[in-house]
Amino acid sequence: MKKIFFAGIGGIGMSALARYYHHIGWQVSGYDKTESILTKKLVSEGLTIQYDDRTDTIPLDAELYVFTPAIDRDFVILKYLRDLGKTLLKRSEVLGILSRQSTCLAVAGTHGKTTTAAILTHLLHELGANPSAFVGGIMKNYQSNFLAGRDDLIVVEADEYDRSFLQLTPSAAIITSLDPDHLDIYGDFGAMQESFEAFAKMISDDGLLFQHEAVKLESPQHVRHRIYGDNGSYRLHFAERQKDNRWKIGFQDDEAQYSCSWSMPGKHNAHNALAAFGLLREMGYEPMAIMDALSSFEGIERRYEIIAQDTDRTLIMDYAHHPSELRAALDATRHHFDQGEEILAVFQPHLYSRTADFHKEFAQALDAADEVMITEIYPAREEPMDGVTSDIILRHMDLEKVRIIDSKAVSEELKDTMAQVILILGAGDLDQHIEKIKNTLFKS
Repeated sequence: MKKIFFAGIGGIGMSALARYYHHIGWQVSGYDKTESILTKKLVSEGLTIQYDDRTDTIPLDAELYVFTPAIDRDFVILKYLRDLGKTLLKRSEVLGILSRQSTCLAVAGTHGKTTTAAILTHLLHELGANPSAFVGGIMKNYQSNFLAGRDDLIVVEADEYDRSFLQLTPSAAIITSLDPDHLDIYGDFGAMQESFEAFAKMISDDGLLFQHEAVKLESPQHVRHRIYGDNGSYRLHFAERQKDNRWKIGFQDDEAQYSCSWSMPGKHNAHNALAAFGLLREMGYEPMAIMDALSSFEGIERRYEIIAQDTDRTLIMDYAHHPSELRAALDATRHHFDQGEEILAVFQPHLYSRTADFHKEFAQALDAADEVMITEIYPAREEPMDGVTSDIILRHMDLEKVRIIDSKAVSEELKDTMAQVILILGAGDLDQHIEKIKNTLFKS
């Protein structure tokens, strides 16, 4: 049996790749820093995971050793493998190999790529195409971030962090958005734009590029190019709230208009669905069949996920960790609920570098709530930066009802709230406390 070892196996992207190799019959093991809901699930599926830096448990006869850039290259396990002469590949390099062996549909963008990749995966599955998929979130229809299907058709979430998406060779690609982010990697927005243009050039000859109208990039000459949004080849006609947490959305192309009811609120999510719709139309699928499949899409965990709801209040968790994403989540909330309902946002900033770069923009976005609680910064891969704390966000806010809290005490801080809508926002570890938060807010 072939073996593969993952350093950083608990990451959402790494775990999808680990699940793929487990699915095709390899013996999969790996390391992660801490146990999580996801790593527990991987272990239950038959994967082996260690949470310490012991090297004597690492298989030395593995065919592949894969690591995430979130782990320091001098980490003891990586150094041990390099000293033994083992070849270490980034996750993106392994995905790149798979993309060149398949018809690859890639979804890139600073926001919306997980949702759009999940929608595209679900639509293809429902339409009988049976794709394999590597998605950066847990698809609720399948309770996984990996979908096992055909080896010659894959959907891949194309990650711009560390320029990972430049390893891919897609047959078709969607670019959902382009805002400054990961400036610790790129240095400035210009370099980031250049990287996205380089990604577009990776599309195979006579391939297809779907680009949101707000994304301003030079389109390569060797691909077919389509624009979507409120204008362009594929247009959002309307997005209207219905009852029971459903929305009705309408799309328009040069031939007709199409509509359906679906599960995700907000215009930004309707645009994500529109991108998948347009790509599949260009691939030859019938529009009404696409819309029928779209109506059964259940969403993604932590992407505007309604955790609990009764007649008095609603608890929502969203992965928003960039100012644009915060604005989209709060805007969707204002349109999804009655205007008189009070919105309390609990925000966990993600990364010191992102907080330093965008603290003013975070403050402006959060001012759209009625009350805000900000936790300490979730560091992920980073070390603390001098002068960078959650206070630099608070200091730029106009909202009066805002304060700093401990991330481990969110449920305690919420026990007396009268807010009707509670938003848990961020890409950190607040999901680890969501059951306790729910039990506090919805006392039996």
